[in-house]
Amino acid sequence: MAIYQVGPPTGEMRGSIGGWVFSRNSSGPYIRNRGVPVNPNSPLQQLRRAAFQDVAAAWTAIAGPQQRQAWNEWASQVSWLNPLGQTIKLSGFNQFLRLNCARVLAGSAIQSDPPTEFVLPSPITGLVVSADDGLSSSISFTSGQAWMSETGAKAMIFFGEPVSVAKAYLGTRYRYAGCILGNATTPPTSPQTVFLVPWASYPSGQQFQVYVRILRSALGLSEPVYAVGQIGTA
Repeated sequence: MAIYQVGPPTGEMRGSIGGWVFSRNSSGPYIRNRGVPVNPNSPLQQLRRAAFQDVAAAWTAIAGPQQRQAWNEWASQVSWLNPLGQTIKLSGFNQFLRLNCARVLAGSAIQSDPPTEFVLPSPITGLVVSADDGLSSSISFTSGQAWMSETGAKAMIFFGEPVSVAKAYLGTRYRYAGCILGNATTPPTSPQTVFLVPWASYPSGQQFQVYVRILRSALGLSEPVYAVGQIGTA
C-alpha cells in the first residue's frame, strides 16, 4: 500500500503499488522496481511472527473492555508521524501492538495498560555508530538523557545489513541486536559496546545503518533515530 499526499502536479507518494515502490532520498522523490521478497521462514522470522501473534491475541485475552477503551483514549491524544511526515493518530489496537511487540522483542512482559503520559518518549540523541571486523560495535550517545536514569527503560538497537559504501540505498532489512538498559542508580555511559551484531559477516570497509528506539513503560515507544557507520572504524 502507498500513502499519497495531494499536491501539484501529482503530489507525493510513499510505499508500493503493484510492481513499483515510491520513496524519497536526499536528491528528491524516486521510483524503483519492487522486488518480490523471499520467505525463508528462518528461526528469527518465526520468533517475530510468533511474538506478533501472541501480542495480537493479548489484546482480547489480557486487555478487557475498559483497558481497550483506555488504549483508544490514549492513542487519540498521541501524535504519530507517517512516512510522509504528516501528523496522524493511530488506533488503540495499533498502539498496543506497536508497544508490546517491542516489549516482547526486548524481553519485557506484555503491558496490558496504556502508558500514563500522553506523549511518546524523546528519541535518543547524539547517536553515532561504528563496528570492527568481528562481532562487536560501538554505540555512542549524548549523556544525561531521561531514559538513562530510569530503571526498566531500554534503548533498543537494530542493525541493518552491511552494503557497499558505493550504494546510496542502505536497504530495509534490520535485525534486533540488543538493548542498553536504563538504571536509576548507575545510568549507562557512552559509548557502549554491543556484541553479536546480528548478521553473518561484517566485511571491512562496508557501511551499515542502525536505528534506535527508546522504550519506557510510562511513555511507550519512541520514534526511531538512524545513524550510518562504516565497518573497521570501531
